Amino acid sequence: MAILGRLLFFWACVLSIQIPACAIANEASGGMADSAHRSSFQIVFLQQSWDVLHLGYETDAAFAKLRSADWSKPLFVINVEDIESYRWSTQTIQLTIPATDRLVSALAPKAIVAEKKYGRKRSLESDMELLGHQVFGVFVSGKPIYYGVVLDSLSQMGIGWPVSRAEVIDGHAVMRLLPYQISGPSSVNYDNAAGTAQAKPKCEMCERIRDPRVAEIMVKAKVMSP
Repeated sequence: MAILGRLLFFWACVLSIQIPACAIANEASGGMADSAHRSSFQIVFLQQSWDVLHLGYETDAAFAKLRSADWSKPLFVINVEDIESYRWSTQTIQLTIPATDRLVSALAPKAIVAEKKYGRKRSLESDMELLGHQVFGVFVSGKPIYYGVVLDSLSQMGIGWPVSRAEVIDGHAVMRLLPYQISGPSSVNYDNAAGTAQAKPKCEMCERIRDPRVAEIMVKAKVMSP
């Protein structure tokens, strides 16, 4: 009986070690997979604006500051599953309705202040306008490929790095990515941009925005259009 008792005690110890270890391994494996999925493509909006960060107009100086910025507590994050369509030729991204609703919720504190301070009536369009001057980064597998700022088409700010228009179409939030600030056009046809007055000859930012990895991710997600 004493031997049997010792054997039972031994196997109880073994099982008490193995079962939690397996559970931890499964949890870790699932967590890593989820994290990898979430980080395959992200557009991350910082809490701070272009003005607050004193980013200026030049690409190198602005990107140096943004590389050292704290991206761990963003205003809003767009993941692959938040994208309803991604038009590659014009780099136009349309969000899903749920993602649009979450973006509006993220902007609500600013909208409430604007309503109280300036009597600004709230609507989806007016809330989206509050994205103006917000800074964002575009990440693939957790690494930045470029940074940008939201500006409207009438802005005269000579930003030399990517900008985005923020619009509303049929209840969906829409981002139109441009290689740098261009007064007037809401979008650029990237297939023809390099040879027009709308883009610089080499257009380095055109190449960054049209990163092949982004195209691959969007094709796999079945949201890509020409």
